[in-house]
Amino acid sequence: MHETLVKYPESNPTLAKYNLSEEEINELAGYLRKFFLPAQVEEIVRIVEEVIGISPTLDWKEILETVAKKVVEFLHAEAATIRIFDPETDRLVAFGSYQYSETARLKDIPVEKSAAGKVIRSGKSYLVPNILLEPDYLNKDIVKKHGFNSLMAVPINIPRFLENKPDIQGTIQIYYKEIDREFDPLEVTSAELMARRVSYVLAKKRILELQRLNLQKEKIVEKIFVKLSHREGIKIKDVFRLMIPELADIIQVQSCSLFSVSPDRQHVQLEMEYPVVQERHKIPHTFAIKDHPYFDALINGTEKRGDYEYERINLSYILIKDPSNSRLSSKELKRFASEHNVNSTQIQR
Repeated sequence: MHETLVKYPESNPTLAKYNLSEEEINELAGYLRKFFLPAQVEEIVRIVEEVIGISPTLDWKEILETVAKKVVEFLHAEAATIRIFDPETDRLVAFGSYQYSETARLKDIPVEKSAAGKVIRSGKSYLVPNILLEPDYLNKDIVKKHGFNSLMAVPINIPRFLENKPDIQGTIQIYYKEIDREFDPLEVTSAELMARRVSYVLAKKRILELQRLNLQKEKIVEKIFVKLSHREGIKIKDVFRLMIPELADIIQVQSCSLFSVSPDRQHVQLEMEYPVVQERHKIPHTFAIKDHPYFDALINGTEKRGDYEYERINLSYILIKDPSNSRLSSKELKRFASEHNVNSTQIQR
């Protein structure tokens, strides 16, 4: 390290004009090592400890937004956004920000032709000194609307903890107002270090979630065995009644309904709903499948399987990504989604 500090005064054009002797250069290097570097390291250690100290009991978005705030404040930036890569759609989803609301923008962007996409593909940080001159940053309005002229994008990696599943990838994009900004290597290293530490926090959160899920599974299995020990049969209704209340907070279900299908596949009957206080129909209630395209597609296979803009059609389930725009939404589903602020619906066999 001392040799590195010696080389800097020797090569710096500003210091070169003072014709410092070798002894003076060594003295300056010693001063920097003794007084300047410890202060810098102390600041970096402090912010890293703050990131590690973020509570894993917060939800994912809260954790990422807290990190974004700390990054902005530590690096004296203007704002930061966080995007997570969805490999199924090959797009980047907005997942939190600080001092930059993305509600007016598209909720997701393609990986190709984006600064965040470059980070995802390479796994390395990407610097944009001038957004207006960057061909892969398409949203030039950000310069006019927010005054952000440069950015630094660093990778985030979140462990999956499941076999045959890749880690979750993402980026933190840090915005500055300077035009043609020269990024300090120490800034980049600090941002990368904080991004790696947030991965540690999210890993802790994932471990806690898996522990909670295992406990919930044990509770459900115990309840089922109790019923079996009393020589009671286990029906789908029983499984629904036992499972959904236990899993609702883990899988973040706003509401859930159980339907049975008529033998002729022309009708479905509402059997149960969760929460009970949100019942919209008197149970049992029968629906004509032809009036509900998502039922028709799942039960009778009327739609081609695939991942589309507003829905994903699979053999065993249908995911309606946007009920207000999906061609599979019924009038009733659109009304319910609007009244209850529902952003997605999954119909499972």
